[in-house]
Amino acid sequence: MERFLQDVEDEDNGITLSDILFFTTGCKVLPQCEIPVTVEFLHELPSSFPPTNKCSSILRLPVVHQAYESFKSDLTFGILKAQGFGTT
Repeated sequence: MERFLQDVEDEDNGITLSDILFFTTGCKVLPQCEIPVTVEFLHELPSSFPPTNKCSSILRLPVVHQAYESFKSDLTFGILKAQGFGTT
């Protein structure tokens, strides 16, 4: 995940750290107080894409990828397609 976050900072691929924060927590900017974020790995869910759940501040990552580039592509796609989830 650290490599993915570094790639997001270094590359212009349409995703930002703010997008990841929003996908994981529902916050568009860092709040004043600390938000504990948990990372879980989806061993029982054979999906290529991360599910969003903004109520629990848990980033659930798929484990089905054989190559980093595939993981990066699917994670980026999943995060960008979930923008606006749970908002009106």
